[in-house]
Amino acid sequence: MSLASNRRHRRANPFLTCSAPGCSTHRRHTSQFCRRHEYRRRLYGHYLGGKIDRKLVASYRQEFVDFIARKSDTPQVKAAVAIMSDVIQRGLPYRSNPGADFRLRHLRDQGVTGREALEIVGGVWLLSRREHRSLPDDNRLTYHLGLSLFRARPYPQRVSFARGKERTHYLPPGSHARRAVGEYIRRRLGVFFMRCIEAMNAEARQSQERAQTLATPFATIAEGK
Repeated sequence: MSLASNRRHRRANPFLTCSAPGCSTHRRHTSQFCRRHEYRRRLYGHYLGGKIDRKLVASYRQEFVDFIARKSDTPQVKAAVAIMSDVIQRGLPYRSNPGADFRLRHLRDQGVTGREALEIVGGVWLLSRREHRSLPDDNRLTYHLGLSLFRARPYPQRVSFARGKERTHYLPPGSHARRAVGEYIRRRLGVFFMRCIEAMNAEARQSQERAQTLATPFATIAEGK
């Protein structure tokens, strides 16, 4: 789109309605969505995205933590921890996203380890497979992987002064940083998480079979034999 065409589109677009079904609000700048739906798209990866109950996320994270603890000596887990340690310590490869690297340096300075980072994103991945309605598409999973990792520690702060008063502002991560980190995690660890979930499901089936076996009555011996 040329500069002149972009200007014409920017002038005409606010008179159109939002593309979200059922929304009659006018669009924001050059976006196809209104301000509210565009904010959701940039934050969660989809215009219908929203917050996920942190207690629900914490429960799945604990399940993944327990699994990783049982498999901590396996080469697969060691390799996954090494990958997350590398991204925390060095940032994304080729300096592809300075905003993401700034956030990752903040996590490193706050003491986030590769093991902790793996447990955080692993819990989100497990949630997406067990509670499909929470993260029903790839974009929302990608953004939430990055967002959950950045939330491992409080956001960086900026201090400003207004009318002689000191104010502290938290700096939430931008949409490009969340997407870049989420895409990197999916590209490097997607297969690993799939194998983890397969193993967890197999363990659950074995536990269920044992419970059924214990609940099965003993064979009765006919009297007189």
